[in-house]
Amino acid sequence: MSDNTFTNNVSGQAGGAANIFLDNGVATLDHNVFNENEAGEAGGGICLSTTTGTLNIFNNTFYGNTGADGGDVYLYFDNASSSANFYNNILYNSSLPALSFSGEQTVVATYSDIEGGTGQPWFGTGCIDSDPLFADPAGGDFNLTWANFPVPDSTRSPCIDAGDPASPLDPDSTVTDMGAFYFDQTSGIEDNYSGYTKSYFRLYQNYPNPFNSSTTIRYSLCKPSCVTIHIYNISGQLVKTLANDYKVVGDYAIVWDAKGIRSGIYLCQLKTNGFQATKKLELIR
Repeated sequence: MSDNTFTNNVSGQAGGAANIFLDNGVATLDHNVFNENEAGEAGGGICLSTTTGTLNIFNNTFYGNTGADGGDVYLYFDNASSSANFYNNILYNSSLPALSFSGEQTVVATYSDIEGGTGQPWFGTGCIDSDPLFADPAGGDFNLTWANFPVPDSTRSPCIDAGDPASPLDPDSTVTDMGAFYFDQTSGIEDNYSGYTKSYFRLYQNYPNPFNSSTTIRYSLCKPSCVTIHIYNISGQLVKTLANDYKVVGDYAIVWDAKGIRSGIYLCQLKTNGFQATKKLELIR
């Protein structure tokens, strides 16, 4: 389960947004947002239970969920051979305890921002209990913020570069951030589209940037789409068309070879069915 949003769901039983049972095997939950969900029983955001399986839960954002036990997450293990890996998550502004579990196995959260977690036996290595400094949680924007970037001051979200150092790097080649969305340190701004749409279509900052002759542009699609990628100069004139075709769901990378193009600021624009994003590119000779 990746790149989904669950918001304003209500369950009279367990799992405000979802109640999942895994008999055996592996279940992976990553880069999802659970916001303002409510359960009459355990797991305000989600309830996960397994007999002998493994639960991998990482880089998710939970906010404002309520449940009778485990305001954000509740885990149940029916057998001692079951297990869970819980890391790089944000659990904030939900009913406490935000994380709870029972059964024949225990859980230790690592490298996560969990409100009310300090002193809990499951509050493990790399965990913090701090305001994640979301952009606009009331409006559904859970981007991390850093108002005075790159000055390392109090405006920098404590979740930036705070994830498990063993995790893959973020697309900007920095240590992974906690939560569903990362802060792009190549541009110093949040991705230029807000709210839950970030979890569906993404245009990443090119790398390297600035660049000398060529640069790589990465993007992600959550559904099959007609995709166009254009490069414009600062005057709005079309310089290059990098893509103009139909793509299936997935992650993509395309190289712009700027040989023969003079130095300056250029704009990379991605368009799909109903979605548009733009990044600034700097070519230096």
